[in-house]
Amino acid sequence: MSLTMRRSLVVTLYLFGYLVVCLSAGLSPLRDAIAGAWAPSDFATDFVVATHVWWSQPDPIDVATGNREAAALGAPGYRDIGVPFGAHPPPATLLVAALVPFGFRVACVAWLWLSLVSLALVAWVAAKAAFPGGSEMPRARRHALAAILFLALLIWPPFLHNVEKGQWSVVIAALVAAAFVATERGQHARAAGLIVVAASFKIFPILILFGLVNRSTWKAVAKGALITGASVFALTTILLGVRPWMNFITHMAKNTAGWQTGPANTLSLWGALSRAFIGGPFACGLFPVPWGERVAVVAWLASAAWLLSRWAQGALRARPTTTTATSINGNPGLYRVAILAVILGPLAWSHTGLLLLLPAAYAHAQTPDWRGRLTLALGCVCVSLPRALFVQLAGTIPVSPARGLWLALPLLGAFTLYRAIAQTQKIPANSSAGTL
Repeated sequence: MSLTMRRSLVVTLYLFGYLVVCLSAGLSPLRDAIAGAWAPSDFATDFVVATHVWWSQPDPIDVATGNREAAALGAPGYRDIGVPFGAHPPPATLLVAALVPFGFRVACVAWLWLSLVSLALVAWVAAKAAFPGGSEMPRARRHALAAILFLALLIWPPFLHNVEKGQWSVVIAALVAAAFVATERGQHARAAGLIVVAASFKIFPILILFGLVNRSTWKAVAKGALITGASVFALTTILLGVRPWMNFITHMAKNTAGWQTGPANTLSLWGALSRAFIGGPFACGLFPVPWGERVAVVAWLASAAWLLSRWAQGALRARPTTTTATSINGNPGLYRVAILAVILGPLAWSHTGLLLLLPAAYAHAQTPDWRGRLTLALGCVCVSLPRALFVQLAGTIPVSPARGLWLALPLLGAFTLYRAIAQTQKIPANSSAGTL
């Protein structure tokens, strides 16, 4: 069989497998995304909160009041699990508040377009990272690959979930992708600033900052992070006041405790442990309170310490020591810490899998043998499975500890990606692996 025929066969198998994964829950994820795009429930929650912040700076909205206003917008309600209505940081509220004067429907269309543009940026960076010699490819071919990937990702279950809910994950993934490109170009302060902006919408990307730091870049990273963080805080405080920050900090733990056992919290290690040991509105834990929480905390701390120490060891071995622009594909530790930012966060819904796209693309380019590719493909399948399929597998809410294990399949996939990238740190620096 010729090389061209083998490549065609591999591409055909990839496409077939991708379609099987995307359609494993039927057409319901696509239908839900199309319907939800015009009245996304999570975006509606942000929109309702944003209408309350200008000048009045009220206390957090109770669920009954918020749901009445969401219903008036034609959007689904917020589930009442004993937490305040809405839980995103004040900068996220400020961004949505800029759309409030245009009305809810126009704001939804704007948010959909922002999501599509963000996906295009992620696809462009991922396409460059996924193919060896990507930087040396003709520009037309690089753009064609990015366009094909973008079109394929339009039916990717994590993206469909993001569109259905009107969530922030694709916007955050685009900011992280832009930060990776800035790092490649040696613009470490800009990269740090982009990560801080991403973390101002949801906190977990802040861990990626540590992947940018080494002996020669820490000053630029610190400068970019501090200036951007201070600017975001000052702008938000000037326009919205201090109370939104106080409310967010006060209710952060309560919001996490309420949603941590959610069936869509599939990429979080803490989510899996809380479903298994603690229980809550969505799951039945193995142990009574407070023992279940103590077991979960010890297990999470031990796991996080081990993962971070292993990452630090690999990062120290592979860390470049010059300030010149280097290929992102020469710094696998940056991709590993991006995965850790997802799985170590207390809440990592299935749409958060969008942040694993760049690590998956990198791992694809850096894994030469078929066994490694097969393992990587299985990990990507676990991350890509539709949320609707997990709802079916989990069964009746609250889920039992045994059935709740099905909800940890995407987390297993994320660990598989993490291990695949860890293996690439054994590849010599002068190997022919791809560059971004």
